[in-house]
This record gives sequence, structure tokens and C-alpha cells, in this order.
Amino acid sequence: AHLWEADLPEGAAAAEACGLPAPLFLRSETLHELPRADSPVTAALWFYLTDHVHFPHLQLFGSAAELVSGLLSADLAGLSRKMDAFNAQTWRASSAFYRAAHCILSGERGRPATPRFA
Repeated sequence: AHLWEADLPEGAAAAEACGLPAPLFLRSETLHELPRADSPVTAALWFYLTDHVHFPHLQLFGSAAELVSGLLSADLAGLSRKMDAFNAQTWRASSAFYRAAHCILSGERGRPATPRFA
């Protein structure tokens, strides 16, 4: 990851333009290096850009006590049903996108080549 910053000076320029106190690219190569090599701002920026953070039923906690409290009070079966519905919805959208992309790129019209996507 530290090589990206060397190859992409835009990271430092973008951070400066946005008023961030650190480059936008991580310099650490492992999780163990993260606290020493990178700013918490950089790690937080990338954390909030990951896909799993945007899952609607993600339960966040700030301490072990909040985790335990949340687990004891959560409707896990209800959350599971909602997550299943969300995953089914995103699967339909993703499969439709990739089906269309395959048909366009392969020049095929009509049914997809793979039965699962039919």
C-alpha cells in the first residue's frame, strides 16, 4: 500500500485540497502496521467507503459493554430476515447488471449463456 502513495501523488494533493491532515492512501502493509504508519483519519475514511458499512442492518458498537447490550436486546431473527431480503434484492440488481453486461460484451441477445441467470 505504501507504494501507491509513491506512485500516486494525487493522494497527498487530494487530502490537502479537502483539508484532511493525512494522505488518502494507506501506507501500512498489514493491520499491525496501521496504528504506526497511518493516521486514524485515513483508516476511518476507507472504513466508511467499504461495502459492508453500507449494509442497512449493520449493528455498530463503541465498546464491549455496548456489544453485549446490543446482542442481548437485538431481534436477531428479525435482523436475519431483513438481511436476507436485502441480499435477495441486491442479488437481483447485481445479476441483472452482469447479465446485461455479458450479453452486450459477448454480442449475444436474448437468454444468458448460464442457466442460473435465466
